[in-house]
Amino acid sequence: MLLHVNQFLGRALAHLLVDSPHWWRDSATPFARSIITARIGRQPSTAWPLPFRVPANTLEDQPITREYQPTYAELTRGSGASIRATSTLGATTTSVIRQHRRPAPSARDAQATAGLASRRAAMWDPPPWHLHGTCRGRPSPARHHCSTRPQPPSLNKPLQRVLSEYIRRTQILLLRFVELLCGQSTGEYRPNKNMLPNVLRRECAGYRHADALITIASSGTPVPLTTLPAPQGVYPTNHKSAADRYAVLVRNIRKEQDRWRCLVVDLDILEIWPEVHISPFGVVDKGDADPQTSGRTIHDLSFSTSRSINDFTDTDNICTPTFDKSDIVAREILRQKAELPGVDVKLQAGDVASAFRNVCTNSEHAHKFGGRLEKDNALVIETAAAFGWSGSPGAIAYIHGSSVNRHQPSGLFNYYWVDDHINVASDIGQNCADAETSLRNAMVTILGPDAINEEKITAWCTRLKILGLMFDTAAETVAMPQHKIDKAKACVAASYHADSMSRSDYRSLLGRFRHVATCVRPARLFLQRLRQQEQFLHRWQRVQVTSAMKQDLIWWFHILQLPLLHGFFQALPPPAVIVEMDASDSGLYALVLRYAFQANERHLIEATKARSQIGFDINYRELLSCAFAAHVWRPSWTSRDRPTHRLQLHVQFRIDNTSAVGWQTKMSSRNPRAQTIIRLLGHWEAHLGLRFSFVHIAGVENIIADAGSRSFKSTTSANLFDELTRDWTQIDPGSPIWSRLGALSPNTFSCPDYIPILPPGVKIVARMDYPSRDSTSHADYVRTLPCTTRIRDDTIASTLHGIRHFFRAACLEFPSDHPQIRMLLKGITRIDPPIQRKAPVSLRLLESCFAVIDLATPSGQALWGFCWPLGKKFAWFALKDQDIAVLDRHGAATTRSNCAVSTHIRLIGSKANQRGPPTLRMMNRSGHAFLCPIFGALCLLKSRQSCPPWIPAALFVNNRSQFDWITAATISRAICEATSQLGHNTNDFSIHSLRSGGATHMYRAGVDALTIQFHGRWASDTFKQYTRLCKESVDGLAAKIISGPGQLHRLQ
Repeated sequence: MLLHVNQFLGRALAHLLVDSPHWWRDSATPFARSIITARIGRQPSTAWPLPFRVPANTLEDQPITREYQPTYAELTRGSGASIRATSTLGATTTSVIRQHRRPAPSARDAQATAGLASRRAAMWDPPPWHLHGTCRGRPSPARHHCSTRPQPPSLNKPLQRVLSEYIRRTQILLLRFVELLCGQSTGEYRPNKNMLPNVLRRECAGYRHADALITIASSGTPVPLTTLPAPQGVYPTNHKSAADRYAVLVRNIRKEQDRWRCLVVDLDILEIWPEVHISPFGVVDKGDADPQTSGRTIHDLSFSTSRSINDFTDTDNICTPTFDKSDIVAREILRQKAELPGVDVKLQAGDVASAFRNVCTNSEHAHKFGGRLEKDNALVIETAAAFGWSGSPGAIAYIHGSSVNRHQPSGLFNYYWVDDHINVASDIGQNCADAETSLRNAMVTILGPDAINEEKITAWCTRLKILGLMFDTAAETVAMPQHKIDKAKACVAASYHADSMSRSDYRSLLGRFRHVATCVRPARLFLQRLRQQEQFLHRWQRVQVTSAMKQDLIWWFHILQLPLLHGFFQALPPPAVIVEMDASDSGLYALVLRYAFQANERHLIEATKARSQIGFDINYRELLSCAFAAHVWRPSWTSRDRPTHRLQLHVQFRIDNTSAVGWQTKMSSRNPRAQTIIRLLGHWEAHLGLRFSFVHIAGVENIIADAGSRSFKSTTSANLFDELTRDWTQIDPGSPIWSRLGALSPNTFSCPDYIPILPPGVKIVARMDYPSRDSTSHADYVRTLPCTTRIRDDTIASTLHGIRHFFRAACLEFPSDHPQIRMLLKGITRIDPPIQRKAPVSLRLLESCFAVIDLATPSGQALWGFCWPLGKKFAWFALKDQDIAVLDRHGAATTRSNCAVSTHIRLIGSKANQRGPPTLRMMNRSGHAFLCPIFGALCLLKSRQSCPPWIPAALFVNNRSQFDWITAATISRAICEATSQLGHNTNDFSIHSLRSGGATHMYRAGVDALTIQFHGRWASDTFKQYTRLCKESVDGLAAKIISGPGQLHRLQ
């Protein structure tokens, strides 16, 4: 009772300040309010001030409670229509159903809906806390200080003082205080009275986030946390931008204070509400307005790192926003112009007022969004969603997109980006008016009448600025506004002449460049080097402008001369030019341009194999052939006829190297040489009106290009290339290509260890027609096989089979089964030395290996566990931790050695079973102390306790808490060290010794042949050629024959 009395007195004091004659009515306690309102009437006058948003009856005799909400049909009736109560709601869960279509609302229905919503919202308007007029018959203080000078912005100090005094008197909890201000009660807990759960449940049926939307409308936005943040011992100060532009910050907070979207009380209230989490404020520029008088307030919920509200927020339980790129607007423009030729397609932009601030935070979570204004001794607590609910724009677009008319029977086009909504409609009949009415109605339905920002709803036009880009439906172009281009040029100039940049200037530069990259596709090529230091940024850190960054800034200066969009809105058209290419160690080939590497270039190729930093690898050489082709044939490409003057010529490069295709597709590479080629191709693409695309082609299909690139070193390839291009015309360009390659670029190539290539003498071949081929002329290709070492018969046979496969791919025949070739192979077989196989490991050798391995270290545990049960070399497709299990006698997984009885291994993707289902293997204890599969598996699992189960089993965490792995060389060193201790020749052993003789040893141990074949994963009985007759196999053979059938053996 004392609490209610304190609340009564505090509210009475508040009403005395506004001179309200009915201060007692809305200050009554909940249990007495029903008696008082029954005496004065059920429908109070709307002229009465309603402080603190006390609940009031808005729809005649029916209160708006959790059980009753007006339906959509009731809201769309005229103002004179009677409104009847509906049945109570059942469960609040909304099932996802198929989006239903509805006719676009008429202007009359939309106006009636907005009118009802406005009258309902007016009953919940807050009182005039700005204290205009007189106070208890005395002149207003403002009249004594009339001045034409603009007053500096200030907070509502009387309201701040009254609320603070009320909190001190009542010691009310923050949760209860927010509920009091929002007019929340047990029967009516909506913080925003403009959002009607019953209407949302009806109109958003099928929307994927409908449940979250209804929950927010019923009780506010929840903020789930993974863990509770620790109490703040020292509160953070506001950012420097807030201190420098304090007047802008105060003006923005005053605006939210007047709209009851935040609480402003004295700072000492933190002692009563210690649970409030303080986050700093900041101010950023807002558009092109004057930064000294206008700006956007940022409540930095990400400060400080690892201790902020955002760090503790459970993002898995929050709706993730999904936005489409702006090119969907361009595609819709082209689609509608194609459907109705000759009809103008017009654009309109709409905006939600205050963005997400229409959504209230759940009262229980309001304490997480606090801030301080120390100059005004003010504690600011956000009651509106600081970061908003990301699903509300999608709900507006969902309702808007479900509306149809006769011109758009599949639904009106709806595109949104945060709080911006875009309409695209053909100017025919009422099509444009229907789209605008539908969007307005959707905003009112979701967020109420205050959600429409009338100042930012544009008129229908054919040229409109959308998300910072100028869309012109008549010219079918997208361009950057000129003032943004000028700003970007100024940033480039300032950055180029500076030695370092602040973190904010660096981020601003990258932000402008990303915006340019959305307009000019090749601009993305020049972001890679500039972004290299972005991930290492820290507060107060300056970014050094390196020479590489300055070179890219020069590229950007030239890119900014192309403000029009350089790309295709829809799918790429069929290629007008197709270039097939290939590269090898001996030369380059671009259909049909050949170049033979000189001695210095071949030296670079060999050096790259030893030092990858040189970068003259095969991937780079594949891209280099693209640059050659683009330089040679660009005059003919640019002079070709095109359907329109704006359409780019599509040139497709076909490469059999996936890395080169990936580099150019992603427009980035770590190879400095490749970065230069990618930039050069992008420069040509932008300035010559070309569009390059890169696709992968299988090597067996790239026959001519493959033979052409190897024709300078291989006689076989040269003969094949000459045969395939017999009737083609060769043209000599007459001048070097590479010497002029860099002349077209803004700056020179700056690759390390660069040596100019492609001197004069390059032959360009023009294709005339396909020649006829005689298959018998290829019989002489087997005469020469350049090699410096002896070649075994099986190597020659496999090479001939490969040549036969190569010829068949080209629809040719190769006589690999010619009698003379078979006789030749037989003769080579007779003079071949015998195969020297590696000696298999023995039990004694394994025991010696165990002695030299230190099982106290993770590396030793992983090495022994990997050697004994697996015997495989490491690869990313090798056995993984999740494929190994140690089970006890009950079949449960265990890591205790005294309980383990078996180890199970799952084998996936073996050579004999690459695509089939995985196979399982089980082995029990061997009886040996440490030569046991269970002991090896336990050692392996122990070394990987902190590793994820999906990575290869050969990985482990070493003593330095870093990932390490067991390689073939590691196992070979352990075997050789044990071999030397036993006095054996180390050259006879290697990692292959773990597998050599395995089938033979199992055979000699008495294991039946079917079990050997099963455990060896042999798809046939090929393993039998590895076995040898031994004493164990013939002992008692005669006795076994006459003994008859014995006990059947089963798989082990």
